[in-house]
Amino acid sequence: MMTTPKQRPTGITILAILEAIGGIFAILGGLTLMGIGAIGGFAGSGLLASMGVFGGLVLVALGLVGLYVAWGAWNLQPWAWMWLVIVAIVTIVIDIFDWRRNLFAIIINAVIIYYLYRAEVKAAFGRA
Repeated sequence: MMTTPKQRPTGITILAILEAIGGIFAILGGLTLMGIGAIGGFAGSGLLASMGVFGGLVLVALGLVGLYVAWGAWNLQPWAWMWLVIVAIVTIVIDIFDWRRNLFAIIINAVIIYYLYRAEVKAAFGRA
């Protein structure tokens, strides 16, 4: 029996692309931070080297997770819906600490959560 492929909503396509871009920037930032740490190590600052390498590794790991979530969203994997919601909620919580500067980001992430909970979007991810 042949099944028809699921149609990816345009909003999910946009979110997947933005998540991938964010993942790439996190990886590049992490590699840069690790490079700065290495330079700090050569300059004799062990603390700067350790912080740079550790922070860089964390950013690279987060970037890889972001790319994986982007792939999951692009392919409408059911687990990706949950991770997109988690990322939006965590971003809102972090942005609340400096809400005056991050008000636009808070609003955008609230809209993303609203969008992800729409029936047709949940259905596209196989979450009814």
